[in-house]
Amino acid sequence: MAKKKVEKPRREVTRRQRSRLQQQKRRQRIVFGLAVLIVVAVLSVVGVGVYKGWYVSDYKPLHETVIEVNDTKFDMDYYTKMLRYYTQDLSPEYIAFMADSVVEVIQRNELVRQGATALGITVSDDEVDELMNSLDPPLDEDYRDIAVTQLLLEKMRDEYFDQQIPQSAEQR
Repeated sequence: MAKKKVEKPRREVTRRQRSRLQQQKRRQRIVFGLAVLIVVAVLSVVGVGVYKGWYVSDYKPLHETVIEVNDTKFDMDYYTKMLRYYTQDLSPEYIAFMADSVVEVIQRNELVRQGATALGITVSDDEVDELMNSLDPPLDEDYRDIAVTQLLLEKMRDEYFDQQIPQSAEQR
């Protein structure tokens, strides 16, 4: 035979106890709401600080497009790296004069890469790595485009343009 469960007598809550429970729950909700509000306020302040202090002044300007060649876009970070490379041996007063020249070099290099692609001329990663390591001092990965363009120019000259230019011409 199964044992019968003994029912515990239901505890009755007095009005005073019910009132205290309601006040306690109300206080808990207020404290929880204030805690959430404080966390949101702190995160907002930190977010605005990061946005205005780092994103707007440091990150965003370096990632805005400053040069566009056909469909290829170059950001300010790329431009400053190329400017640093092409002006590394110059004194600081000449760097301002080189700014426009570097824009033209970036445009020319991209047109060379696009033209080589149209002609079906490519360079392998091994060739690029070999050239980058052979230079003194060796190029960083940031300047890989320079090595690619240099190799493409050599290959285009050797494989395409030398065949179209006669070795000798009639003199007048």
